[in-house]
Amino acid sequence: MKDDGAKFVTLARLSEHTGLPRRWLRQQADLGRIPSVDIGKAGGSVYRFNLSAVVETLTHRQRRPLIPLKS
Repeated sequence: MKDDGAKFVTLARLSEHTGLPRRWLRQQADLGRIPSVDIGKAGGSVYRFNLSAVVETLTHRQRRPLIPLKS
C-alpha cells in the first residue's frame, strides 16, 4: 500500500476538528456519504476517517446548491 501521508482519526477527533456533532458524522459514515474505514470491532462498526478526505468531501457538499422543497 502506498503511503500518501493520510492521517486517520477517530470519530471524536473528527468531530473536534470539524465542529460537527459525532452523531451526525456517524450517520454520514453509515450512509456512505463521507469517506471512512470500518475497522470492525465486535458489536458494531468502528470507523476511522481520513481527515483531509472528509474535509474535502464536506467542502464539496457545501458548495452544491440547495434544491427548494416542494410544499
